[in-house]
Amino acid sequence: MSVELAGGMADTSRGAWWKRGRRVIPVAAALAAVGAFLAWGPVGVGPGPIGNAVSGMGFGDPVSRTQPTIFLAPIDAGRSGAVIDSIVVLSDGSYPAPHVISIQGDRSQVCGGAWPLRGSQNFYRGCAGGGLVPLLGRAVPAKSRVDVPGLGPVTYPGISAAIKVAPPGRAGCWMATSIVIHYHVGIRHYTATHTISETACSSKAQLEAAQQ
Repeated sequence: MSVELAGGMADTSRGAWWKRGRRVIPVAAALAAVGAFLAWGPVGVGPGPIGNAVSGMGFGDPVSRTQPTIFLAPIDAGRSGAVIDSIVVLSDGSYPAPHVISIQGDRSQVCGGAWPLRGSQNFYRGCAGGGLVPLLGRAVPAKSRVDVPGLGPVTYPGISAAIKVAPPGRAGCWMATSIVIHYHVGIRHYTATHTISETACSSKAQLEAAQQ
């Protein structure tokens, strides 16, 4: 069936519709690409100067049922001037990823594992001697210098992301197996993945089971 139009006939057959659709799809894809370019700039090749990384250390820690905890993820971007846009914590294990409350920068890199915010051995006393600084939206420093109790002035490459997370909740444990870092250098945007191994439980029995 066809419909009479001014100036000629319009073919509404299925074949004609498919041909028109094939022309529309590339145009829509091109418009989406242009929109992404205007919003984010060109996409960089690979993980960029921060790079993908694998941590050789695994941690299993008891945490509070009611209070948040903080764990650290070192980030080194050299002298690239990389600016971190966001960090996502993921889990591929039997427990969910932790719920991230906030992310700041810690110039010290002396601590591993999850640390409580209160108590005699809390994060701020043992791991953040130089204090926390803004991280997201700021250039990653090439080096961080901090006075470490018992060690004196120490210089570390880059900076650590101090990731504050909520208690485990009903699951009883949370598991972090990677952090995905979205960042840009100039107008180029990159994504780097750091593989980690951190499991935290509010139950000693669950923690022991998770470590087996």
